[in-house]
Amino acid sequence: MPQLTVEKAVDWYRSRAEEIEHHAGQVDCSLSLIRLGVERHIPGLLALCDDLVTLETLVYEAGCDFTLTLKDLQQKKDFEKLRLLMERCSEDNYVTSAYQWMVPFLHRCEKQSPGAANELLKEYLVTLAKEDLKFPLKIFQHSKPDQKFIPDQDQLMAIALECIYNCERSDQLSLCYDILECLPQRGCGVSELLKKHGLEKPVSFVKNMQSSSEEARSLMVRLTRHIGRKQPPVGESQWRVLLQDMLTMQQHVYTCLDASACYEIFTESLLCSNRLENIHLAGQMMHCSASSADLPAGAAHKGRPQFRVEYGRSIDLVLAASREYFNSSTNLTDSCMDLARCCLQLITDRPAAIQEELDLIEALGYLEEFGVKILPLQVRLCSDRISLIKECVLQSPTCYKQSAKLLGLAELLRVAGEDSEERRGQVLILLVEQALHVQDYKAASMYCQDLMAAGYSESWAVCSQLGQSEGFQDLATRQELMAFALTHCPPSNIELLLAASSSLQTEILYQRVNFQIHPEGENISVSPLAGKVLQ
Repeated sequence: MPQLTVEKAVDWYRSRAEEIEHHAGQVDCSLSLIRLGVERHIPGLLALCDDLVTLETLVYEAGCDFTLTLKDLQQKKDFEKLRLLMERCSEDNYVTSAYQWMVPFLHRCEKQSPGAANELLKEYLVTLAKEDLKFPLKIFQHSKPDQKFIPDQDQLMAIALECIYNCERSDQLSLCYDILECLPQRGCGVSELLKKHGLEKPVSFVKNMQSSSEEARSLMVRLTRHIGRKQPPVGESQWRVLLQDMLTMQQHVYTCLDASACYEIFTESLLCSNRLENIHLAGQMMHCSASSADLPAGAAHKGRPQFRVEYGRSIDLVLAASREYFNSSTNLTDSCMDLARCCLQLITDRPAAIQEELDLIEALGYLEEFGVKILPLQVRLCSDRISLIKECVLQSPTCYKQSAKLLGLAELLRVAGEDSEERRGQVLILLVEQALHVQDYKAASMYCQDLMAAGYSESWAVCSQLGQSEGFQDLATRQELMAFALTHCPPSNIELLLAASSSLQTEILYQRVNFQIHPEGENISVSPLAGKVLQ
């Protein structure tokens, strides 16, 4: 009788076990046969034995679908097999089932492919964590060095952190903290700090922004603005705690941000918080004058980190906040205007940009006094500021007599920019026009004399108009006005002005002749020539 070869013996055991499972569905009988072959040292049966053990566990213990066949199982990846083993476990018996089913399965995988168990467990837990952390937490809670799940502490930390980072649910933050408690060392707890200040975010959110300075900055801004909107408002001590927490997050996680950026964001939020006390606190975080950076460290109050934001940036932050308050105000008495003024007054040495904003606020009072009803934002956006002076004259027809106040308003509004001569000239022309309109020749003459003394050439038209006003009896002054107008007018107007000047000269001659004939003032002659008014 020919001897049975090893190959035929292996084939017989394999085919017989597969046929029993396929035709009778008796997984336990198939497994018993294969184990018998293994005991008799038949090679090549271990993989099939492991598959049958897994199938037996699935069918008889784990409550898996009874229609699952050996062939179906062998076509699945190890991850799918592990998922099937554990998917019907309840929360109460999850740990027990993991010890009974998952750990032996991982050992079988490790035996077939060294290193596979760790990767498989990691993949399984991280996948679970995306939807729910409760089962991964149970594994981590039973992964102390003397327990079977994940005895290696480095591996435990790596898998646990990846699970936390992979979780996308903000309502499981408490489970994240519980997982961190299972680790040898806790993480920096950025999510915990955010939650403390009322801004709940999953750890995955924190991790995703870790390397982006723009995203990290956005988070810091969101955090500080959230605190600024709290009701009732938080006090100084809570703001200072927030600053320390921001610096902690920056040092441990958001290293892509500079600490100076944290101070800037914090200070900006204080300035924009709509509260005077917070604005004063912001002043303690900034260089408030160009010379303040040279102060010795001891000049700061104990426990109060003064002058954190450099001077140039301090000005930028103050201007941005004050303009926001100014633009949102409805009038000078709006509470936001007080906030705008408070911000600006933090910068003690009043550089030009700060002074300009303060002057704009002061100008609103003048405009209101002259009856001009206009929103502060409209004043800011007005590119032709002289039109605001015109509106003052229109609303208050007698204000032309208040030249000093109107010139002061023009300076506050920066009419003609920084050109004080041009500004004065433009305003005085408006005053002359209004004085002529109400036939106040004395006031018109006074302003024209001022314009001529300054040599303001653009005033030739109003000087000509007053010079040709027959109601103005001072002929000598009228002659001066016409001479100035002729000197500074455009060439196209010279002919008309010469004619008007000639008429005025003739009138002056007639007056002199009449005076000589009637020295006692019996002037009965009338000039035959009428002044020609320049159109």
